[in-house]
Amino acid sequence: MLQNKFSRLGLALTVSATLGLVNSNSATAASFKQYQAIDLGTLNNSPTVTGAAINDVSQIVGRYNSASINGFNTGFIWENGVMTGLPLTGFKVGGPNDGATVTMPGRGGLSRSINNSGKIVGAGDELPGSTDRGLLWAPDATDGYDLTIYEFGGVESYFVDINNKDQIAGSHIYAPGKRDAIHWENGHRTYLPSLGGDLNLGVAINDSGKIVGYLDTDGADNGTNTYSGALWEKDANGNYILTNLGTNGATQSFAREINSVGQVVGQLVNGTGSTATTSPFLWQNNAFTLLGSLGGTKGDVANINKEGQVVGYSTNTSNQELAFIWHDGAIADLNTLLTNNLLVDGANVVLNRATGINNKGDIVAYGNYSYTDAQGLTKTGTRTYLLKSVPEGNTTVGLLAFGAVGVAYQLKRKGQKVTKVK
Repeated sequence: MLQNKFSRLGLALTVSATLGLVNSNSATAASFKQYQAIDLGTLNNSPTVTGAAINDVSQIVGRYNSASINGFNTGFIWENGVMTGLPLTGFKVGGPNDGATVTMPGRGGLSRSINNSGKIVGAGDELPGSTDRGLLWAPDATDGYDLTIYEFGGVESYFVDINNKDQIAGSHIYAPGKRDAIHWENGHRTYLPSLGGDLNLGVAINDSGKIVGYLDTDGADNGTNTYSGALWEKDANGNYILTNLGTNGATQSFAREINSVGQVVGQLVNGTGSTATTSPFLWQNNAFTLLGSLGGTKGDVANINKEGQVVGYSTNTSNQELAFIWHDGAIADLNTLLTNNLLVDGANVVLNRATGINNKGDIVAYGNYSYTDAQGLTKTGTRTYLLKSVPEGNTTVGLLAFGAVGVAYQLKRKGQKVTKVK
């Protein structure tokens, strides 16, 4: 049974003018690490590069806006200073064109998660319209990636997260407006238990095979959805059982991620419409802890590592979205922890959202920029960064070393075909 117990850590936060941190006290604030921000760059001069996830070897996946593919969003992988577009042509499994080689048009969710062996999952349209398919990219023998496209019938299929055992969490829209959470492993798809509502989603899976997401709690197939965070784990017979995390008095809740020790993070929503407030939470031992805010009334989480470090976004008193890190009851604006300025064509970049943190503490985050060019035109875009923690007393050696690795990596691969499509 859930205990209706909130921790009030982080709610009565104050702003430290000296450190620029929002925190419970200056002693805790001083304990946050500083980070060097490494610009991932861009592909095909795309103004929009949005990182989605990072693994323990600091490979990052996400998507960029590709003018060369009709302006659609297209998946990428970044590693050791090199960004590479993921192939859009792959082997189709299921549905029409089963067994054929299919070229995706390059739009949709695309790359969403990467495990430590470099396998990537996501979703994207096979055809114009509502035709998302589950996508799995696997490294091949020539430094490229092979794509497999999965269709489960019905309307759309989604792969959202992959663990280090190659198990996948996702969902299947089996009819218009009807979605079920799924577990996928070795070509076998399992539908996860629900409460009978319309829309149920699996969004994250840890290495123990525990899955979190959210489900419709009204028990009716009626097109109306009230969501609650969900945890699915296997019983002694290997069957998935459902735990409804509840909302702890809020209007709705959404579970976003689960780490290797079973800590769950997500979002509570109070109210509806434009006046609704949202709060990030941590759930463990059947109890909720609110993570606080950076002064505003909206926030959400994206990821938690095995150390219990949480990243996401929170608004400030000006309703600006800012990337945050939370740990041990304290929250900080990541922009205040950087050792270098973020600039694109001379314009400042503010980190708006942190989307991933690995077990080493490396973070992926993105932010927006805007400037006026020489012709008086306003240029806007989104840029993604790898944030690497800086050893105390050293703000430059780490970045120089990382840059050297990137140069060596590019020289090694110069002239090689980076992606391979079969």
